[in-house]
Amino acid sequence: MHHTFVDKSGTTLRVRRATENDAEALLAYVPQIDAESPFTSREAGEFTMSVAQQRLFLKQLATRDNSVYFVALDGPLIVATIDFHGGTRARGRHAGEFGMSVRREYWGRGIGTHMLDTMLEWARGTGVVRKIKLRVLDTNERAIALYRSRGFVEEGRMVRDFRVDGEWHDVLWMGLWLD
Repeated sequence: MHHTFVDKSGTTLRVRRATENDAEALLAYVPQIDAESPFTSREAGEFTMSVAQQRLFLKQLATRDNSVYFVALDGPLIVATIDFHGGTRARGRHAGEFGMSVRREYWGRGIGTHMLDTMLEWARGTGVVRKIKLRVLDTNERAIALYRSRGFVEEGRMVRDFRVDGEWHDVLWMGLWLD
């Protein structure tokens, strides 16, 4: 699945599946996201995957029919990612969780919406994935509004589950059942 789209600023971005050739670029992207966003699950510096590990991870992911990793590119620069990982056992293959990130300088341009819609379109076409799950900080109001606009509902709340900059945050569990 490769395509282009124009974001709200008028920039044409390309979206495609990540490949093992993206390993080095992703190893530059992820630590930057962790450092600039209060909404990730990691602190800056906690992502420690090597290039070889990242390549193997992407290669293995490409062989699974219920998992995917998409990147959005502005020229050669990765500006957003979304990855979905389905269950590995028979009873849970239909369900999985996703994570998404967008470079801070690209926030508010509709890229997250486009990435989510791309992943949902992929999921509906797999013939395997039926349930999409996510975790989101209760303070990430824009993300929560986006998820609700696509039909996700709150399924649970983990109280004081994350500590960001010395403050406790609840984490919402949200889910979407695909028809």
